[in-house]
Amino acid sequence: MTFDTLGSWNSRLKIKVEDSEVSLESVVTSEPRIAMSSVGVKSLVGRRDGNEDRIIAKQIKSNLLLFGIFDGHGGNMAVDHVVEELPKLVMYCLDSGERELEQVLRKAFFEVNSSFTKLYETMTNGSDSKGKLSSGTTATVCLVRDGTELTIAHVGDSRSIMSRDNTLLRLTVDHLPSVKTEAERIVRCKGHLTWSSLGRSRVNGRLEMTRSIGDVELKRFGVTAEPDVINLKINHATDSFLALVTDGVHSRLTSAEMVQLIACSSDPREAVESLTDTALLSGSEDNCSALIIPLGAWGKYSRAKGSRRVHFGSSSIRWH
Repeated sequence: MTFDTLGSWNSRLKIKVEDSEVSLESVVTSEPRIAMSSVGVKSLVGRRDGNEDRIIAKQIKSNLLLFGIFDGHGGNMAVDHVVEELPKLVMYCLDSGERELEQVLRKAFFEVNSSFTKLYETMTNGSDSKGKLSSGTTATVCLVRDGTELTIAHVGDSRSIMSRDNTLLRLTVDHLPSVKTEAERIVRCKGHLTWSSLGRSRVNGRLEMTRSIGDVELKRFGVTAEPDVINLKINHATDSFLALVTDGVHSRLTSAEMVQLIACSSDPREAVESLTDTALLSGSEDNCSALIIPLGAWGKYSRAKGSRRVHFGSSSIRWH
């Protein structure tokens, strides 16, 4: 049994590795397997001068895949450090005997934030800087073990969604000052919140999120690198895909709209192009990045009753 025969409803999952914008490594050998060559990846600069989004999609063990999407801010220093070091820290935790993927990701998040802090302090001689070294990043990271065991760790406002049995699952909650518990932590740590004329809130007038890796000078004000972590079993008979996007995409498209665009796409490569292009055409002024992992039921619901159009009413949307 292979990924192509395990509940897969669309045999057109073909993406050339050399055409992708990131290095996609070989497939896992355990069953059921998720083929890395079928993963869709796209990152557009958009209307920005440079691209501070990053994506990871790689096999790190014979039965373990690592996926991540990151939206840097304040320059590339933090996001480049995280993308370089996080996979190493995940491997270190696993090689040290840690079996629980939740603990692996928690430790990796804290350690990569700690190592970036040391790098930041070395480069600034321990003093705060409001220049480009004042850098941070979101992180939405997934580990998939044996093709079915999914663990997601998340800080910031990048987002993860899944389509299960023709129903949208929102797997992450954006860490924003508008969330009561997040705001309470910031205030408790002597930080303050400001609001722009557009109604957007910021921590200390600077950061639009309440959790991140990096942003060293804001950590004492409650901006934490502690991730939310969830565990989920993938059911390839009913689960169509897992998608990760940065806020350049989901600021212009609702989760239901993203699911419908993906469901109407012939393969994950077309899907990520549809998401990022549509976000830009809808007025996004940020970098737009998406990563789509096809699961066993890919294409099953988009072709139901001869139609490729999928309707997601409010009753079909639920939180996991």
